[in-house]
Amino acid sequence: MLLLACMSCAAKKRSAANDELACVECAKSNASPLELAEDTTPPHSDGGSSALKAETPVQPGKKPPTPTQSCLSNTSCAMSLISTSSSHTVALKRDGTVWVWGDNFEGHLGDGTRKHRSLPVQVRAPSGKAYLTDIIAVAAGGIHTAVLKSDGTVWVWGNGKARAADGTAADSTNSKRPMRVGAPPGEDHLSKVTAIAAATLHTVALKSDGTVWTWGYLFGLKPTVKTDYPWQVLLPSGAALTDVMAVAAGGTHTAALRSNDTVWTWGSNEHGQLGDGTTEYRNHLVQVVAPSGSGHLSGVVALAVGESHTVALKSDGTVWAWGDNEHGQLGDGTKQQRSRPVQVLLPSGAALTGVIAIAAGSAHTLALKSDGTVWAWGDNEHGQLGDGTTKHKSCPEQVSLPSGVALTNVIAVAAGYEHTVALKSDGTVWAWGTNKKGQLGDGTRTSQRQPIRSSHTW
Repeated sequence: MLLLACMSCAAKKRSAANDELACVECAKSNASPLELAEDTTPPHSDGGSSALKAETPVQPGKKPPTPTQSCLSNTSCAMSLISTSSSHTVALKRDGTVWVWGDNFEGHLGDGTRKHRSLPVQVRAPSGKAYLTDIIAVAAGGIHTAVLKSDGTVWVWGNGKARAADGTAADSTNSKRPMRVGAPPGEDHLSKVTAIAAATLHTVALKSDGTVWTWGYLFGLKPTVKTDYPWQVLLPSGAALTDVMAVAAGGTHTAALRSNDTVWTWGSNEHGQLGDGTTEYRNHLVQVVAPSGSGHLSGVVALAVGESHTVALKSDGTVWAWGDNEHGQLGDGTKQQRSRPVQVLLPSGAALTGVIAIAAGSAHTLALKSDGTVWAWGDNEHGQLGDGTTKHKSCPEQVSLPSGVALTNVIAVAAGYEHTVALKSDGTVWAWGTNKKGQLGDGTRTSQRQPIRSSHTW
């Protein structure tokens, strides 16, 4: 729900001579999404266990690329390969197929059923007779899922508003299989998309021209209504928001990172999550202010949005946050709500540094450091901080394995509502926190306070 796809890749491109965002090309050039353990048993189906024909035939004798040739060796790319929501998890494999597990009440696992899954299942193609392929980024919403294809189109399933590609009014409320997102009247479908983000009630797409489009509930935009087709995000002046390099979506607010490294937000603001120094609801975009309140926050390279808090990673490896802080999710050592950015601090009072990626859950936050370790803070009721306890933390704590050894070699992290997922450089997926709907992917419904390896055993 709360992880923006290709966001780090976009930030990496920000100084390029050609300002046109090339996240899709980055994904293609690094292509080889995460590898789950393979199994030769036929996949689950609605009425039996007969194997389905792959959308793209495997070429005999052709070996898949190794992790060192793939996104698995590139954190910027890897951050678009896993995503989590309130109670389901999405993963992208090296062959461009999508695998999902957890809650499936609204059909948002895309396997053609409404059965909850505690083990990964493959997302079907729209026809239901093959598998969805050519995917380069994934985003898990509250009860819907969105994916970005290599051709720049966006596909959704579950309970998420969209418009069919043929221009007819439609939504994916009862869609258990992918449908292509359409466009406003006069256009065929949404295209040239380079990054996506999904929240509980809205979805956001970033196009190659740096413009931003959103559908579902238009929080913070005029008017605040539901829409079945993508709306373009505008500045208060009425001009299009442009030069955007990354987007992030949370509960009822959204954030965008522009090419000048400034951050713009819109939507709900009762906890100060817009970062404009107030708690006033805004029906237009605002720019995040500097920590002092004078000037604006700058030097940002990545964003993450939680239910009611926002997190920014700066180019110097420090992390800054603002908004709701009831559980310590801002990481400043307090539980005081903030309407301006505050720096994330270690228990010693020193700044958290060396961070290369961030993720935000409902009320907890994650940081991935350059040494491959994961640090977490905030809500820990279900063990989602991975420190072996259920005690909330207002400063970062290192995630450790049940043996007491630190979790290492991590290249991407994703934060769900009450669970956390990490992707390691060897292609394995590790998860911890609540597991009531099987969202940890280990074949059980047992919650975990420390990382366990997700399974793929059928």
